[in-house]
Formats: sequence, C-alpha cells, structure tokens
Amino acid sequence: YQALVCGHVNVDEGVIDLPLQRDHERPPFMRVSTPSSEQAAAQAVHDLQHHGYKKLIRKRPKQSSTEWSVISREYLNDNSDLPVTRLALTPIT
Repeated sequence: YQALVCGHVNVDEGVIDLPLQRDHERPPFMRVSTPSSEQAAAQAVHDLQHHGYKKLIRKRPKQSSTEWSVISREYLNDNSDLPVTRLALTPIT
C-alpha cells in the first residue's frame, strides 16, 4: 500500500519494526504499542470487567515489521510550505 506522510523523508528506504495492539478507543483500528497505551488498555479491560463483561481478556501486542521505500518527494497542492513524501509500504508480519 501507499502512504503520504508530512515532510520530506531523508532516507530512501527502511523498516518499521514496532509492536501493534488493538486501539481500544477507536476499534477496529490498531496502534503502535507503548507503555502508556498498554496501561490504558489494561484499565479499559478492568473497567469493563467491573461492569459485567466477565469473559473480556486483554490481548498482548503483536510484533510487526513493515518495509518502506520512497516513491517520491512532493509538495502538497504545489505549495513549497507543505512538503510531503509518498511511501510504498510492504507488511512483513
């Protein structure tokens, strides 16, 4: 897939290697797992269990790797104040 990101990325290719978890605030989306997001997810599960959801369990983050490469460096709407980079992304895991 492709992504349009803010700014001009200085490197031509790379790998994003970060764990992912369910975004409990915006299901069904996923998000990068951080200590604070893990704590918030644990609290959400605890709160729901307290309100009668007995079988609800917290899922652990999953490892995720995505290769990316620059397709082009552009300016949004031909405005030199708005640099963007178009990336090709290939999920590995």
